[in-house]
Amino acid sequence: MLQHNQPNHKAGPRQHRTLLLGVNVLLSILLRCFDIEQTRNFYESVLGFSTASTANSTITVSKNGTHLIFTD
Repeated sequence: MLQHNQPNHKAGPRQHRTLLLGVNVLLSILLRCFDIEQTRNFYESVLGFSTASTANSTITVSKNGTHLIFTD
């Protein structure tokens, strides 16, 4: 919580921005691909992502807290 010297002082945009910098945001992106197995092989062997099948015709690739979800 921000403390201010003046009573009833509202935080300005800069103060709100400072507060938001400490928040971790998890973001997953859903992408369409033409060949799910070719996509899996590329992300595993070339880019070093770990992969998991998450549903029919869908995989999730992950690396360093980033998750991408592919479907065909």
